[in-house]
Amino acid sequence: MNTFSYFKHFNEVNKLNNYITDENNWINYEDLLLDYIYEKKNIELMKVIFPVNVKAEGSGWGTVAKIDRRQLIFLKDMDQRDWLKCDSLQGFGKTSKDYDFRIENHKSGAGMRITADQPVEKVVFWASPTTVCPEPYIKIKVLPGETMKWAINYEFYTFTPGAGIKIK
Repeated sequence: MNTFSYFKHFNEVNKLNNYITDENNWINYEDLLLDYIYEKKNIELMKVIFPVNVKAEGSGWGTVAKIDRRQLIFLKDMDQRDWLKCDSLQGFGKTSKDYDFRIENHKSGAGMRITADQPVEKVVFWASPTTVCPEPYIKIKVLPGETMKWAINYEFYTFTPGAGIKIK
């Protein structure tokens, strides 16, 4: 694996307004596109690898894609009528080690790993014929006058298509 780019995204929330109360929970998520799939029938070349065994329910699961332990597997080529959606993947723990996602394009050999210093609150997942998108959320709870900081790390890498990561 060759790392060719790495950056860290720092976020900070500082709420000073009186309308924020201790009942307010703020949620942050990242939504990035690794590699646009220009040709139809290439979505099955995208792989998403999760840090833990996850379960998914919702539109398209079982017909368009499935989760096998820690890896999303596409079962067919998607067309414009197909949609894959899960409002909350299940199986993540309460530590930051579960905020560790890999998205790989097994045609181009481009990969991206996303980690953070906060635990995952929930992960929404969706895919269309041209996009694969895990959306990890973190819980943000900030009282008036308080500050919360967190970091999200993005590592972009290349790999030899077909070699991939061995999933245990």
